[in-house]
Amino acid sequence: MNEGDRPVSEHAVPAGRAEDVQAASRATPGGQGELAQLEAVMHAIPDGVMVFDAAGTLLRMNPAAEEIWRNAGIEVRYGPPDPDALARFQLHGEDGRPLPRERWPAWRAIRGETLRGVHVTFNPSGARPLWMLVSAAPIRDADGAVTGAVLTFSDETAVRELAEARDDLVRMVSHDLRAPLSAIYGQAHLIRRAAGESDKVQARAAAIERSCERMSGMIQDLVEVTLLEAGQLPLAPARVDAATLLPDIVDGLRGGMDVDRVRLEVQSPCWASLDPARLERIVVNLVSNALKYSSGDVQVLLTGEGGDVVLTVADRGVGISTEDQARIFERYYRARGERQPEGLGLGLYITRLLVEAQGGNVEVQSQLGSGSTFRVRFPGAGGA
Repeated sequence: MNEGDRPVSEHAVPAGRAEDVQAASRATPGGQGELAQLEAVMHAIPDGVMVFDAAGTLLRMNPAAEEIWRNAGIEVRYGPPDPDALARFQLHGEDGRPLPRERWPAWRAIRGETLRGVHVTFNPSGARPLWMLVSAAPIRDADGAVTGAVLTFSDETAVRELAEARDDLVRMVSHDLRAPLSAIYGQAHLIRRAAGESDKVQARAAAIERSCERMSGMIQDLVEVTLLEAGQLPLAPARVDAATLLPDIVDGLRGGMDVDRVRLEVQSPCWASLDPARLERIVVNLVSNALKYSSGDVQVLLTGEGGDVVLTVADRGVGISTEDQARIFERYYRARGERQPEGLGLGLYITRLLVEAQGGNVEVQSQLGSGSTFRVRFPGAGGA
């Protein structure tokens, strides 16, 4: 960008400041080449870059920054801070609360702080909000004194709006699908009751019910993933003895899963701060996964290790390849090979999010043809 292309106002950079820097660079051996390199870097960076002096005067912007502000309908001028212009800006942090001016990234950098990857929202009056990822760092002279600051930012508005649209779509689909699905399930149940001794009708009605249950589970997975990723899934942690909860959770699977293959071993007590409902979901996901991909017994073990509570679910089934193990907890990822993919590939992803939301971690060890072992570790909560 040429100097003549910059916005000009009554708040323009004092004459000679930028020119003095360029003149000094040209007077230094190799300085002109370094200046050209700097100009090329500023033009090539896709993120916005703004440079301020120690008083908060805007010295320069790169073309990406000018484009971001222009597309948002915001006029940003060179020169000292304009109180009237600043008054029209509203900056909010990740928690949605307004940030006082002294907490703005540029001002923090001028005070000597370095910030990386801070999510903020600009809400200027008369313009659309901008969601941005911001980093800032102070500029120091040879003596270490702060002489200014550099601010970089990328516009995340389109990504944020796309995520919100996705979340709205998931909520709408889940709501609109539940009603007809419930009706189908209810009718299938009535058919089974009215079928009498007709085995064929009984079997077909049961197949409809199972399909409804699977679809209902998929819908629930979509809803939970949306809420988890948005940080909106409510958790109600309580100090509980997981050893007293686990037998009831496993027994509650009876009827829907082959629980007779589950071999449960519990070390009591195992105190932890957990949400019982979310613990149940974790156990159900891991046990159902183990039963699905094995034909023999499934070992479920709960122990205390080094002050932590450890849940282990092991099977002797088809196993998971090393390549798949690295990605098995990713969203929508389904292992290949002999593990026939079912569902949406969200069960283990949801399990990881629920475990991490409660301060724990989950890992897998597996070998093709020899089965898999999933270990969940939660921080313990001391004795009774």
